[in-house]
Amino acid sequence: MINTAAATLVTLAEQVLSFAAGAVWTKSIYFSIYLDGFGVDSDELTPTQMAALDQIIDGSAVHLFPFRPDSGSQKLIKFVGLASQTGPEANNLNLGKRRAENVYDYLASRLAALQVADKESSVVSVGSSKPRPGFNSPGSEFPENRAVNIILEDRVPISAPITLQPPVDDSPNLSDRWEISVTGAVSVGDPIPILNLVGAQYITGALRNVQTGETRGYRAILGGIDLSIGGSLGDFVGANIAVNLQGDQFQAFSTPQAVDFDEFDFIWIVLSSLGVTDVASLAPVIIKFSKFDEYVELPGITLSAGIEIGTQFQRGVFILDDND
Repeated sequence: MINTAAATLVTLAEQVLSFAAGAVWTKSIYFSIYLDGFGVDSDELTPTQMAALDQIIDGSAVHLFPFRPDSGSQKLIKFVGLASQTGPEANNLNLGKRRAENVYDYLASRLAALQVADKESSVVSVGSSKPRPGFNSPGSEFPENRAVNIILEDRVPISAPITLQPPVDDSPNLSDRWEISVTGAVSVGDPIPILNLVGAQYITGALRNVQTGETRGYRAILGGIDLSIGGSLGDFVGANIAVNLQGDQFQAFSTPQAVDFDEFDFIWIVLSSLGVTDVASLAPVIIKFSKFDEYVELPGITLSAGIEIGTQFQRGVFILDDND
């Protein structure tokens, strides 16, 4: 068994000596982007996709993917092919591999050899086994899953030896485990009886940090498309107030990185739903947190009093209540 304390001291001594001798220490940071929109059962690059790759090549897409063509510290190290969740998996694995190979060939033929890893080690396929977050629905044909995930490694110089000290948690509220609930909603629609075309909503609920147990209320103000047919109380009085009977139940979701409450405040969200609602039924609604590219399905939201069938797609802002 290795003595951990002794091994740490030896490692630190080696780093100090190497640094004193002029060695350059680096750490790797990884970035990921999806090139989606391949045709169904197709591996051919579309003109739109080639234009997007050209932006990566000339560095004009650094605001989306920080690849710099003049950098000697960056390398495209992985090309992961994906396929929709339809058809035989053997075919999907092969299709994903061909898509990844075509993206690799396009970039490798236009970039310096040192900026792209070798093809054999960097091109892989996951087929339909690992769909993108928010698009995991067996039998679906989401264009987001007809894609290639391109991964960039950026080797950043370190100006001092690595100390191997335990990381300091500067924010005790930092967490990658969050839950959300909805307590009620006030919705308004257009004045057209029976048929709704547009609408707006004011939703209230709670956001909880699972790690710390802290809970804060929120408000969401949204507006947009509300295509529905039926009789709603809001059609006659101008507004409908709904209470969620499951308002004390939280729905868990994960974020791609550890965040705190402040990062949820005043961010854009998109709400979508499809189904039948009435005073006795509870229609599920999906909310997308645009900043985190995270979808959360919230059961138990009643948005109409009466009987309606239709769909909603509304955009708005998510506002946290003050932490008293």
